[in-house]
Formats: sequence, structure tokens, C-alpha cells
Amino acid sequence: MNESSDDRAAECAAAHRHLLASDPRMAALAVAQGLIDPYRRPHELPLHEGDLFEGLVFHIVGQSISEPSALAVFGRLRERLGGRIHSASMAASTVESVRATGLSMAKSRALLGLAKVVESGELSLEELRTVGDETVVARLTALPGLGPWTAQIFLLYELRRPDAFPAWEIGLRRAVGMLDGSAEPPAAPAVLRRAAAWHPYRSYAAAHLWRTLR
Repeated sequence: MNESSDDRAAECAAAHRHLLASDPRMAALAVAQGLIDPYRRPHELPLHEGDLFEGLVFHIVGQSISEPSALAVFGRLRERLGGRIHSASMAASTVESVRATGLSMAKSRALLGLAKVVESGELSLEELRTVGDETVVARLTALPGLGPWTAQIFLLYELRRPDAFPAWEIGLRRAVGMLDGSAEPPAAPAVLRRAAAWHPYRSYAAAHLWRTLR
């Protein structure tokens, strides 16, 4: 059953209360920015909302490149696959055809590998909707070319989990450094330790932190 707007509003209010009580710096940020929707994408993403395969493909495409570049490459990939990215059409593609959209060899192989395990039934993306965060991360990072950043971003934007925290993302690391008065972005392990106080609503904390960059 889909989560209702009332459920989402209750989660948002609970997250806000938690962040207000978490630590003074995050509390000040939450007061200044008010209630926040962590699942709202920062851009108009050209994919069908709720399509887990297309969503995961986009996040793999976006690893370690700028957002405009990711959107451009993703658009070319969709066009090459007929206007919609399905696991079947992806699995039937070649590395060379996928690379022609501007992807690296590593990402091309990761996408083809993902498509094949989805097509074979080895990985059910729909089943990920019903399992815990740790299980989602374990299943995704077991695939070649999918790291913890991709898994956490997938948890956040595709599964809409309240406690996702992609600590490896440079913008989020920079925002945590700014929050604590540091000129340099802390390393991901330090960011994860810093975020412990915001559990189990780290998705909301991440949204507040990203907003400071905009």
C-alpha cells in the first residue's frame, strides 16, 4: 500500500522535532529552513517517477560527474534505447553502444551487469521496496560498479527512506564542514560519525545541508 500524504506529513514533523533536539548547529539550521521535503529532486529528472530501474540507472550514470553532465548522458542513453530505459533493452545492448552516449567503460559494464541480473531475476528491484536499508545497500553494492554512494542515493530518491545519508558525496561533505566551521570538507567516515546524531532521520538532515549550498 502506498504511503499516504498524512503518513508523509507525520514523518516530516517527527523528523523536524528530532533534528531540533539533535545538536545545536543542526537545530539552528532546521529552525532557519523549517519543514523540508528530502525526497524532492533538485532538478527536473527525465525519468518516470517510481521506475526503480530507470532511477538506479540514472544514479549510476551520475557517479562522480556533474549533475548537468549526468542529465545529458542519461538523456542520450534513453534516446538510444528507444525513449525509455528497460532492463531488457539494456541487457541486449553492447558495451560499445552504451559507451557511445558518453559513459565510461566501467559505467557501461556496470549498467549492462545490472540489466542482466534484473532480467535473470537474480535481483528484484521491486523486492527492495519491502526490505530494510542495510539489505538494500548490501544487495546493490554486491554488484560490480555500484558503491555505497549509489546505494544511499537510491534509498533516498527512489525508495524514499528517511535515514539515507550519502556521506561520500562531495557537496554533502562540504556542507557538513560548513556546519561545523571547517574550511575543508571532512572525509566520509567522519561525516558518517557526525551524522549519527541525526539518525533515524538523516535524509532530512542531508536535505537541510544541501540547501545551504544553494
